[in-house]
Amino acid sequence: MQSNVSRRSFFKGAGLAAPQVGILRRAVIVLDDNEEFLELINPEIILQEGEQEGAEGCLSVPGKWGMVTRPYRVKVRAQDRRGNWFEADREGVTARCFCHEIEHLDGHLYVEHIDRFLTDEEVEAELAKMAGQYGMDVESVKKYLDAAVIKEQVCRNKAVELVTSSAVAVKPEEVKAEPAGEEPKAEEPKPEKPKRTRKKKAEPKAEEAPAGDAE
Repeated sequence: MQSNVSRRSFFKGAGLAAPQVGILRRAVIVLDDNEEFLELINPEIILQEGEQEGAEGCLSVPGKWGMVTRPYRVKVRAQDRRGNWFEADREGVTARCFCHEIEHLDGHLYVEHIDRFLTDEEVEAELAKMAGQYGMDVESVKKYLDAAVIKEQVCRNKAVELVTSSAVAVKPEEVKAEPAGEEPKAEEPKPEKPKRTRKKKAEPKAEEAPAGDAE
């Protein structure tokens, strides 16, 4: 599992999916570790590598946290607001954001990947762990997390602006996605139509010879 995530990249990830603000379009906004907004329309994950584990929360499940394992590196193929296709390759927290937000487009939440929610004591323990890992005190960690909430609101506004100004994003029901963990279903063969056969004309019966007189 990768653990060499810088303090800067760890705390600067944020994102939002259009369905979270009531707009049923396949579009997400991700604020990456370079403080750049990535506009991903009709995104699809085309590469996943490595593994990372960390606590995740979500505006759709306020006040709750859970430990989630994600790929460490993720490459996404998507369209910009003008319809041009491009690829974005990121690691660490931005890769986690890619997975988290794109799942929203198919109606999934991070809670599907956890065994249970973290207790308040466990959240405090995670904060202390972060503080030790990045050479900070717990109060500083909390301030970073409070700043992340503000960034989520910025992402919300960006998502609304993106979808309302672009006609590229399709509706979720226009993309047929297979349920996670299941093999693609093969199309069921259509029943063959019964072949029509011509009925043969009945051959005329041979006339029987009259029986001879009994002696």
